[in-house]
Amino acid sequence: MWKAKRGGGDLPRSFHKNSRAFKNEWISGDLLRNSKQDVWTGLSDGLKSYLSKSVASIILFNGDKILFSCSGIAIEHQFFTKFLTTATLVRALNATTKHHDDLKIQVRLDGTRLYDGYMAEYDLDNDFSVVEVYSVRDVQVGPFQSALESLPHGEVLAVGHDTSGEIMVETVELNGDSKVSEDDRDLHCKISKPWEGGPLLSVDGDMVGMNLFFTNRRAIFLPWGTTLNHYLTFVQKKTGLVQ
Repeated sequence: MWKAKRGGGDLPRSFHKNSRAFKNEWISGDLLRNSKQDVWTGLSDGLKSYLSKSVASIILFNGDKILFSCSGIAIEHQFFTKFLTTATLVRALNATTKHHDDLKIQVRLDGTRLYDGYMAEYDLDNDFSVVEVYSVRDVQVGPFQSALESLPHGEVLAVGHDTSGEIMVETVELNGDSKVSEDDRDLHCKISKPWEGGPLLSVDGDMVGMNLFFTNRRAIFLPWGTTLNHYLTFVQKKTGLVQ
C-alpha cells in the first residue's frame, strides 16, 4: 500500500504559504495558443520519436476510475525505468488514500499499454516525485543530466502526455526571467489538463524546465536547472554522499 504524510492536498503550490518551492523559483511564459496538430506537424521526425519514447502519462486510478493524471519524463532506464514528475501526484495520493481502497499508479508511454508503477521518491518542498516502472521497453531517456545555463528567449515547447495516449504540444513564448508572484491573480485560473510534470523544451530538444501547470494565458514552470539541482541533491543525501 501507498504510505505518505497526510496533508498538502492537490492545490497549486501558490496556495501553500510556507512552500520552499515558491521562493523565486516559478517562471512563466506566454501561451501562444497554436493548434496542437500544427505544432506537432512542424516538429522534426527525430524530436517526435524522442517525445513519444520519453514523455509518459502517469495516472492515479481507484479501480478503473481516473482520479488524477499528470505527465512525466524518463530519467533512468535499466531493468526499471524512472519517470520524474511533479509532487502534485503525491498530494493527490495524500488527498485520496483515506477515501479509496483500490488505488494504483499506472504509466502509459507507448499510447496503448498501461504499466504498473509505484512512488519511489518524492520531495514536497521542492516539488518533484519519481515513479518507477518495470518491464518498459523502447524508452529513450531525456537529456536529464544537463541544463541550459540561462533561459532562452523566444519560442519553446511545452509537452504533455494525455491519458488517451496522445502527445500534447503547446508553444510558449519566453521573454527573459519572468518570475511569478505568489499574489498573481492569474494563478487562480489553472487549466485542468495533464501538462503537469511534462518537459519544457527548446525547439532543438534541450531541456528548459518542468511544467507545473497552465493558466488561461501562461505556462508556469520550474527551470530545469532548479529541478535538476533539487533532485540530485535529494539523491546524494539519500545515498549518504552529502551530509
